[in-house]
Amino acid sequence: TLGPAHARRLAFPVGFLVFMAPLPEGALPALSLPLQRLAALVAEHALGALGVAVTRDDLYLRLPSVTLHVTEACNGLRFLLAMLVIGVAFAATTQRRPLRRAGIVLAAIAVAVLANLARVTGTGVMAELWGASAAMGLPHVVWGKTIYAVALVPFVGLVLFMRGR
Repeated sequence: TLGPAHARRLAFPVGFLVFMAPLPEGALPALSLPLQRLAALVAEHALGALGVAVTRDDLYLRLPSVTLHVTEACNGLRFLLAMLVIGVAFAATTQRRPLRRAGIVLAAIAVAVLANLARVTGTGVMAELWGASAAMGLPHVVWGKTIYAVALVPFVGLVLFMRGR
C-alpha cells in the first residue's frame, strides 16, 4: 500500500534524481569566477610558501619562467559537483543521524575544494620546475586526475570510520 511509510522510503531515491537536472541558468558563471579567484589566491600563497617567486594579477599567476592563467576549467566545479553527489549518496546510505549525514556532505565539499587548490598549486610547481609544457596537455590532465583520485582516499576513510561509530 502507498502511505506515509512508503513515501518516506522513496524520499531519498526520488530526491536524489535532482542531481540529474542541469544547474539553473546563470548558476555556473556565478560559481565559476569565485572558485577561480579562490584557486588563484590560494595558489599564489602556497607557491610563495614553497619558495616559488609568484605574483598574482587576478586570475594570472606570474612565475619566473611562465605565466599561468587560472581558467574556468581550473575552478574545480565539476569535481565539486561529483563529490557532492558521492557525499550525498554515502551520507544517505551509511548514516542514520542527520548531523552525521550533513558532516559527510560538508566533508565531501571540503575535500573537493582542497583537492582543486592542491591541483592548481601543483600545476604551478610543475610549470616552474619543468616548464610550461608540464602545465598543459597530458601531464596536466594526468596530474588533475591523480589529485582527485588521491583526494577520494581520506574521504572514503572518513565515511568508513563514521559508519563504524
